[in-house]
Amino acid sequence: MTAATTPSDLAVQHTPKPGRLARYAQVALWIFAVGAVAALCLADLLPQWLATRSQPYLTLAVGSFIIETLQFHIGAACLLCLAVAVAGKRWRLALVSAMGVVMGLAPTASLLITREAPAPAGATMRLMSMNVHVHNRNAAAVLASVRRAKPDVLALQEYSVTMDDAIRDELADEYPYQLRKPRQNSGDGWAIYSRRPLLAPIDTSLRLDQSKRQARFAVRMGDKEVVIYALHLTSPQSVEQIGRNRAEVADLLELVAQESMPVILAGDFNFTETTANAAALRALGLRNTHDLAGSGRGSTWRYRKLGITHRLPGFRIDHVFIGPQLTCTHSRVLDTFGSDHRPIIADIALAAPEMAERDEAVASVE
Repeated sequence: MTAATTPSDLAVQHTPKPGRLARYAQVALWIFAVGAVAALCLADLLPQWLATRSQPYLTLAVGSFIIETLQFHIGAACLLCLAVAVAGKRWRLALVSAMGVVMGLAPTASLLITREAPAPAGATMRLMSMNVHVHNRNAAAVLASVRRAKPDVLALQEYSVTMDDAIRDELADEYPYQLRKPRQNSGDGWAIYSRRPLLAPIDTSLRLDQSKRQARFAVRMGDKEVVIYALHLTSPQSVEQIGRNRAEVADLLELVAQESMPVILAGDFNFTETTANAAALRALGLRNTHDLAGSGRGSTWRYRKLGITHRLPGFRIDHVFIGPQLTCTHSRVLDTFGSDHRPIIADIALAAPEMAERDEAVASVE
């Protein structure tokens, strides 16, 4: 007579053996390493036509954008895979993982190398950009951050009616020159506070693709007028929105190419320094002030709504870009102030003439 099989016996029979678990883990590591290298290669090889939004190209471009955004994180994960492979003496897996490490981390590492910024030709102007978050009610923290930084020009994004009521009078004496478009329950609001006169022509409905939540104005710096674009590009939360962000950058490139005066772009760009969007600005001769005079990765945003993800390395999506006629002597990411973004400051000056000419020549060659 056959003995009855108990549930505990079945549990033992179906428990994978340690050797099988090791094989499953090795297969998973191979799939990840090969997939990471392939994804990074495809993202790098895809031609980048920022204004094109037809399918299937847009889907491929969106995939490229996501991979480029996560490039540092993919490289860090490949580094862990490499460590496991070396510990287990899986040398072929280690080689593939090392390729992922180089492709994922090298671009960020190169950006972390501080460039030699052109020497300033005069006094600096401090510009500060803050996405204050539309639902942020901590106006005291915003004011404290501004007063610690003491910017000459302050650009605010996601500027609500509630925030406007709380800070406009507090800043009126220090910042008499103001442009404000607050919006309630909408991320489209923005404001400019300046110690320096805002010079015409002033465009408070600057259109990039479908968006009008940008502004263009000028201020005087030394003996020249400098154009400032205060920007808040579309948040990349869907295929359509990533396409809009890319199209906004394409429109911005056309506007900047027509400028005859020195140019500053500042705000929440909603793309990282490793994307094709940022590469297109650099190709036009613009430089990120963080790359010139900052330190570290300079992350300005972390995803905080999904468990442990807020502890992962963040993203630098708030930027200040300057043209070759300008330089930056100091750039820094500040502490949080009740928003999901961190504010940034940059001390900007006209570049010494010989350095500006050299950088313009380099930009034209590139």
